[in-house]
Amino acid sequence: MAERDASNSTLKVVAPILLAVISLIGVVVQTDWFAARMAPDPVPVTTVVVTQIVGETPDPVDAETEQPAPTEEEAPATTTPVPLPLVEIFPQVDAGEAFDYINSPATFTSEMVADDCKHSGVYGLKIIYNIKNSGSGGWGVNWVNSPRGTIDFVAYSDLVFWVKGGTGNERFKVTVNDSLQQAKSINSTDLLVLSRDWQQVRVPLQNFGNVNLGLVTSLTFDFSVKNTGGLLCIDDISFE
Repeated sequence: MAERDASNSTLKVVAPILLAVISLIGVVVQTDWFAARMAPDPVPVTTVVVTQIVGETPDPVDAETEQPAPTEEEAPATTTPVPLPLVEIFPQVDAGEAFDYINSPATFTSEMVADDCKHSGVYGLKIIYNIKNSGSGGWGVNWVNSPRGTIDFVAYSDLVFWVKGGTGNERFKVTVNDSLQQAKSINSTDLLVLSRDWQQVRVPLQNFGNVNLGLVTSLTFDFSVKNTGGLLCIDDISFE
């Protein structure tokens, strides 16, 4: 009887303790569950890795894949090409070729330049000459190596060019030759008095006499002993 009373007394002491422990465990479990429910879902590791790879490594471009045409803003700027010096000085030169000739004792040089020896455009012709005794020299254009071997100026009435001298009073001749071995020269003194300023010269083609203007082989600016020495600038040669 005494043992039963002792057991009951022990149970009365232990039972409240067990209930308290069970309640505490329930509170802990419930708290963890609630915290787990409230926490944001973690980002999968694989998603982050894939995102980084895609962002850092561009897709390879096939070398043979046609590239898109540049937009209007990206298209390279285009410029009009500058004509060759002779064509710029004498636009109607066609297949003609420029040449110099010198007969000693004389010195003669010609150069197509982009300095104060141009009247318009980009280039002008600069001639420096020194003629002594029976020497001579000149600059011109010939068409002997063109497809026809000649050029046709029948449709025109005048030879026109611009000219100025280094000091003034320089003298020269203008000569036209044809394939029939006919030639005619005109003295500059019959056309103008040169100065250091640009002047336009207009030569009526009828002044070249019997030269066949349909079979022209050359046009030259000639210098002889009568012309001594000096500097001459010529530009904008044309037939009109």
